[in-house]
Amino acid sequence: MQVALELYTVRDETARDFAGTLRRVAQIGYRGVEFAGYGNLTAREMSALLAETGLLPVSTHLGLDALQDSQLEASMRYCLDIGCSFIVLPWLANEWRTREGIKNLPEYGGAEAGPEQE
Repeated sequence: MQVALELYTVRDETARDFAGTLRRVAQIGYRGVEFAGYGNLTAREMSALLAETGLLPVSTHLGLDALQDSQLEASMRYCLDIGCSFIVLPWLANEWRTREGIKNLPEYGGAEAGPEQE
């Protein structure tokens, strides 16, 4: 089993030196990372950094705002461009934590409904 590092756990370090932190994460021996921000790197710059370090982009944390219609396409494009296949919504405000709120999430984010709504 491979273990990936959730970069949120080293957010203070990534805030100071994003690329240096990823290099150190790779040196420590991690093979993958879960993003919680991209250090203001473009997808091209991030792809180059991942290639340099050999780290695999396992997933990324995105807030609900990044999954709105106006930002959804750009968020998905960035993930796909860096080879990241999974987006994690790490937190929901209380108003979404109801049965009705969960049902309305696809409408809010523009994403397709899950199997339970088909």
